[in-house]
Amino acid sequence: MRLQQGKGSGRSGRQQQRQLQIGALRHAISQAVRSEFITGFSDCSIRGSSHIKGLPMKMTKLLVVAFCITLLTSCSMSKDTALAQAQISAFHSEFDAGSFQKIYSSSSPDLQKVESEGDFVKLLEVINRKLGNVKTSTQLTWRVFSGPSGTFVTIVNKSQFEHGSGDEQFVYRIHNGVAKLAGYHINSLALVTR
Repeated sequence: MRLQQGKGSGRSGRQQQRQLQIGALRHAISQAVRSEFITGFSDCSIRGSSHIKGLPMKMTKLLVVAFCITLLTSCSMSKDTALAQAQISAFHSEFDAGSFQKIYSSSSPDLQKVESEGDFVKLLEVINRKLGNVKTSTQLTWRVFSGPSGTFVTIVNKSQFEHGSGDEQFVYRIHNGVAKLAGYHINSLALVTR
């Protein structure tokens, strides 16, 4: 199971976070190798214990494996997030065109199990009637969760509509390289006051 959370939008935010993760992991590995390997090795030569002598090399191997796994999963998370971001653009285009049935029919079974097509379409119609079309949408946060039930990407966007703004939360299920809408939520004062 893996969980990763980030902040910011665009490619530079993801690159910065990846660089920070890699830098932190490199620092942790070098500290662990330096402290455990050197002191463990010197302890071995002083004490002559074969049990401690094998520990530093095993620890170094484990840290290298952990680093490689982290690097590989972060690449996968970036791909999953990019898939979801592309679907948000498609969602907004279909929303602006009034293609609410198309949004529902292309959503994942996760959404379709908990929401009927009629109710979901009515919800989107009300949002569109009160807020209007999407003018801009900026990513605030993202999170990738992978577990036994699958991989889910949650993205929160600050969106400006014609008649107000709101925070939209999109949840996408990633399966075989395809992102399908599994949940949609919006918080907007304009929905209540208009």
